[in-house]
Amino acid sequence: MRAPGAAQGALRVAIEPAQGPLLDGEYARTLPGLAVWPASRRSREARIRTKAVRLDWAVAILAMVGVTALVYAVIEEPADGWTDARVLAALAGGAVVLAAFVARELRTRSPLIDLRLFLNRRFTWSTVGFVVIGFAMFGVMFVLTPYLQIVQGNDAQGTGIRTLPMIATLIVGALLSDRLTARFGTRVMVSSGLLVTSGGLLLLSRAGADTGYGLVAAALTVMGLGMGIGMPPAVDAILGAVPPAQAGVGMGLQRTLQQVGASLGVAILGNILNSAYRGGLSGHLATLPAAARDAAQGSVAGAAAVAGHLPGPVAGPLLRLSHQAYANGMAEVMLVSAGVLVAGALLVALFLPARAAHDEARTPGPKAPTGSAASTAEAAGQ
Repeated sequence: MRAPGAAQGALRVAIEPAQGPLLDGEYARTLPGLAVWPASRRSREARIRTKAVRLDWAVAILAMVGVTALVYAVIEEPADGWTDARVLAALAGGAVVLAAFVARELRTRSPLIDLRLFLNRRFTWSTVGFVVIGFAMFGVMFVLTPYLQIVQGNDAQGTGIRTLPMIATLIVGALLSDRLTARFGTRVMVSSGLLVTSGGLLLLSRAGADTGYGLVAAALTVMGLGMGIGMPPAVDAILGAVPPAQAGVGMGLQRTLQQVGASLGVAILGNILNSAYRGGLSGHLATLPAAARDAAQGSVAGAAAVAGHLPGPVAGPLLRLSHQAYANGMAEVMLVSAGVLVAGALLVALFLPARAAHDEARTPGPKAPTGSAASTAEAAGQ
């Protein structure tokens, strides 16, 4: 049986980035509840069995400050460089704070996050697969949304609706993953899911400023299928490594790691996009006033706003240039994300055990002799 909330956790990773455009998230929050009601029911049962543990506020603050500092450094680096005092201070400070967090967690009897779980290879490498896909998909959806809305000219709700192919095939893949995992094992399914998702990203990297929605829909379909077949077994393995009495802790750890990966994905991939976008506009906006030039270089939405106040002969070229620059930046993001997923797939294929130890123990094999057969065998051996 799948660990409590496994399918629900996997669905959330793909659905949450699209929640905003989809009726402020109401539709997206309803969809996973209907699709994985049995899993959510098991999740509630697990929370009932979970022992209450007092929250260590000092540890929680250390984790929050450390991750925030690292994300801040990543965001500020493109503008200031790695040698900037603020960037270096944020990196060093974040590393020191996270080291203090680890040290405190290893000493306490009731840790907020039991770091000793990472001694379990199945837990560790399933977590790697889960975090890698969270890193890539949140960053990708952060980049894809302006492309659909501004470059392709859809409103907010239309943009959300255009992400539905990914959600639909993710649900299909999740429904198939139980049977496929029972046959092929967690290692094959998680690594295959990462590779299929990377294929969708490679397809999406072909989208340009004038590309229609068909290519985007095909890419989202492939990405959703990959996540659907790969993420539920990864979440299952993560939660399966946690004792039943700590099921809630395992779910919280899974959620925390997803959010950390998502934050870093948005920061790093957003920086790649911004660098490519600014590079595409460099040298082409000299005739604009300084304020308009800064707004156009700041974002594709800013370029559209500036174009709205310019005469037609000037506005048209600016829009085409900004759309092409954004599409080129998005292509770089997709290629980098695909590379991250391929690297994650290789690591999972090399190091993740195919099945849990208790599953291997139940694998049918030669039966030990019992009763009179055992006596006969013993006599024959003598």
